[in-house]
Amino acid sequence: MPMFSDHIFRSYDIRGIYGIDITEETMQAIGNAFAQHSKAVVVARDSRLSGSSLLDSFVKGASDVSDVINIGNVPSSAALQFSAFNNIPLAYITASHLPREWNGVKFFHENGQGFLDTENMKIKEIVLSRKFVHKKCHVKVMNSQTVINDYVNIFASGMQSLAGTKILIDCGNGVAGLAVRAAFNAAGFNTDVIFEEPDGNFPNRKPDPITDPLETLVSKMHEYDVGFAYDGDCDRVVFTSKDGKISSEQASFVMLSEIVKMHDGPIVANIECSSLMKHIAKKLDRELHYSKVGYTFVMEAVKKHNAIFGVEVSGHYFTPHLAKYSDVIATSMYLCYVLQKTGKSLSNIINELPHYYTEKKNYECADNKKSSVISELQTEFSGKYDINTLDGIRIDFDNGAVLLRASNTEPKIRLSIESKNQKHLEELKDEFLEIIERKITA
Repeated sequence: MPMFSDHIFRSYDIRGIYGIDITEETMQAIGNAFAQHSKAVVVARDSRLSGSSLLDSFVKGASDVSDVINIGNVPSSAALQFSAFNNIPLAYITASHLPREWNGVKFFHENGQGFLDTENMKIKEIVLSRKFVHKKCHVKVMNSQTVINDYVNIFASGMQSLAGTKILIDCGNGVAGLAVRAAFNAAGFNTDVIFEEPDGNFPNRKPDPITDPLETLVSKMHEYDVGFAYDGDCDRVVFTSKDGKISSEQASFVMLSEIVKMHDGPIVANIECSSLMKHIAKKLDRELHYSKVGYTFVMEAVKKHNAIFGVEVSGHYFTPHLAKYSDVIATSMYLCYVLQKTGKSLSNIINELPHYYTEKKNYECADNKKSSVISELQTEFSGKYDINTLDGIRIDFDNGAVLLRASNTEPKIRLSIESKNQKHLEELKDEFLEIIERKITA
């Protein structure tokens, strides 16, 4: 009888190394546990090498409990649209931006809202206690291309290109390659695409466009007005200008500068975002609310505050006027639309914003140790600083901020220090690095 690792159950998804933490037996058990929440479920996957067999195992476990619609290998946004249209919850087999040896699964309600940590923990309890249900239900296998075509067709009657902005898209050999060219073409945009063929080996760059330098995309940008790079399951995007990568906060400003003209409401940013978001909110005369890090938490905060926009520094964007779930293909098109409407270049728009000097470090820290380290540092800092403990530890200063938090997806603790002033940045580093490194390595 297989053993199940409890550390694969994260705050908003399930992830682990394929063949070690995540196996076909594990995924069958998870499928059974997930399906106990609904009379029917939708199941899909990205293009990872282990995805096909893990999806089959998930379907096997889920179909012991409820009816299953298997839509196969499709981008996450296409799967979310199918789920929402049919009013059926979704399980999406993916490890998102993590390296090729990883895999896992994300859960979504039929409205596109990801499962909260408490809901994921209920699935964990069922798996670890082995309280499985065994009866035979119906499995319907959909043609994946039909699902993708239905998704692409929404762009033919929705957002339309105004003029000839030149766009370069880097799919990174992820699942975006199955739909992105057709979607942009349907909306009338002029696009070229690189690394389009899905390949679970990710031969041309990392599946995470945030940490990868995107050398090929950036080297070609002199020929284009804007570039996009998607992650493995196409739920994150990085934007590039002729000058190279731009930050999620800078991209947010481009879109928000137009959104605020049409919609009333606040802005949501996760706690990991730069202080630049506070500057943007003030500049646009909108209230800013912070959320915990993670797709689920940002979307929950957008809904709670009736926000017009939500962003994560990791490249997740929420634009409720475009879709009720995160759709980075639609978001990418909207940024192009704004550029065309304003007639400004991407670089000219973001040059209106101040520059922050930043320092980021990732510390290896075992999953079973991360929370205790953060808790100890909270105690140490609470008497000296005004700290925000929404998710980790954030300390805001007049010219910058320090953020320390445990990763939800990896055995790491992440440190970010920023300031408008290089001298102040060095002072913050001197003040915090030694304390943090001593605590982590203890």
